[in-house]
Amino acid sequence: MAFTNISTRDAFWQAQGLRHLLAAWDLQDFFTLPALNQVKKTEQSINEKKRDAHFNFRNVRENNASASAPTAKINERKSGIHKQVPVALTGVWAELLRKTRPGRVAWTYSQLGADLLDSSQSSRQISNSAPETTLAQRRNLLKKFLQTLGHPSGTHTFWPYHLPANIYNTDSGIPANELDFFWSGIAHLGCRYLIILGAESANALFPKQPMEAKMKFFRHGVMIYFIWDIEYMLKDKNIFESAVDFLKIEFNSLF
Repeated sequence: MAFTNISTRDAFWQAQGLRHLLAAWDLQDFFTLPALNQVKKTEQSINEKKRDAHFNFRNVRENNASASAPTAKINERKSGIHKQVPVALTGVWAELLRKTRPGRVAWTYSQLGADLLDSSQSSRQISNSAPETTLAQRRNLLKKFLQTLGHPSGTHTFWPYHLPANIYNTDSGIPANELDFFWSGIAHLGCRYLIILGAESANALFPKQPMEAKMKFFRHGVMIYFIWDIEYMLKDKNIFESAVDFLKIEFNSLF
């Protein structure tokens, strides 16, 4: 027989192209108006139960999320993969942050704090394993890096992981939370990528992380790239070109 006054379920089959249904005569009552009303009431009741279950589940999920937040933060800290929670920068760090331009890509190296503050320590030999370089040489090499990469203006910024001891002017010397200031600055500046130059910098930031040149990994909410010391790239042109090629490939799809 032809479909007349069909139910929601049968409408599905009609939409699929079914136009006639062969059935015994005792099934005719199924298509009567009272029966259809009963089907609609049943479907409405099921939908209401589903809706109530959804709201109950959402409430339970929100409550569980709030209760488990401290545990989640502890697990993140253990993994070392979490995004560092910014802390308030004070003193010379706060002043340095105010003067630093935000950027998606941050650079850091062992002499950067002294270079930015134009300290008398900026010309001293920081690493015993690398030859001494001057402030002008370091700035020229970094300028050459940025020109060769050719990224839009405002992409790169420079942020130190420590400052010279004579900057603090305190009896206690360098504060113990310098690395907290560093990662907070990375977050405040909106950095998504961090380029670390040299083994001394890598050991200071990740003392337990085995490092080798041209490696990358994700930590504290940013992608980390590790390349050679500035001193070695100044000494060997091939090392510098290898570092440039590495960064070009990594950033090619990002900028």
